[in-house]
Amino acid sequence: MATFASALYPGLTLQDEKGIWAQFTAGRFETTDAAVIKRLQALPDSEGIAETTDAPPDEIPQE
Repeated sequence: MATFASALYPGLTLQDEKGIWAQFTAGRFETTDAAVIKRLQALPDSEGIAETTDAPPDEIPQE
């Protein structure tokens, strides 16, 4: 699974002629689809989308 963060557009929806292929919620999007991962990784840095290894706030382990 890969997790991506959208710093500029927290509610971003990405689509093409075939339909929606990525929809961010609260600036985050998770997928296991290799084709979608490749498309997101290929976006220019100026789009503000980056792969992240940070856990969302509700998944941070409590000590």
